[in-house]
Amino acid sequence: MELHGLNLSRNVGEKIVIGNDIIITVIRVRGKNVMLNIHAPRDKRVDRMEIHEKRNATLDADDVDDAGRGGLI
Repeated sequence: MELHGLNLSRNVGEKIVIGNDIIITVIRVRGKNVMLNIHAPRDKRVDRMEIHEKRNATLDADDVDDAGRGGLI
């Protein structure tokens, strides 16, 4: 899957809409910190990048373990 980037400027209280069902609102900006509120359906996983990477690393390690057992669980 090819990913594309989009840079947007938003002020406090302004929103970004992704698709028809995800809304991101800028809640607060203090120095370099930005607080966002994200409204998304429960079936959409929303994570910080470091959590996402950790989860994927764990899933990848599980795949390696399964492969090491001939794919049998």
